[in-house]
Amino acid sequence: MCIHELGDDRQAENQQQQELCAAWLKQGEISRLGIWNPGANAAAKYGTGAPFSFMVRPFNIANSDSAAFAACAALGWECFACSPFVRGWDLDKLVEAAGAGISAAQVADRMLRFSLHQGFVSGLVTASRRVEWLATNLQSASRGPVSEEELQQLLGLAATAGLLAGRPAL
Repeated sequence: MCIHELGDDRQAENQQQQELCAAWLKQGEISRLGIWNPGANAAAKYGTGAPFSFMVRPFNIANSDSAAFAACAALGWECFACSPFVRGWDLDKLVEAAGAGISAAQVADRMLRFSLHQGFVSGLVTASRRVEWLATNLQSASRGPVSEEELQQLLGLAATAGLLAGRPAL
């Protein structure tokens, strides 16, 4: 189970949600408890006694801030990335930016591999628009990290598509 907090202005409800899920964990009703997008201040916010064993947060070519991953890994949590394609919207933008220079399948392959193959990523949560893409995603995952050339190409496409504005450099 993964808790999605309600916002900083609803701390009492967030605490109630965490306590209820922690009780379920203790009672064996759920086997694991995680937190959605905890931020780089996870240690200060949740402490080392938090009931979480994992976190989930977006990590992709346009959103590659790894600080929260490092903070949660330091707490001993597994760190799952998600949204390599941003529901396909960013994939579509990069494919459009590529024109005839690179196929949609190649762009998708590189985006998935970029998100998955980071030293701080335990696994990747993704959804497919089509069932037949699951095998393609598994093949991409097995290919390993993007090369420096592939990374530079992805960054170039992302810049052309306007996805890198205000994003810290890799």
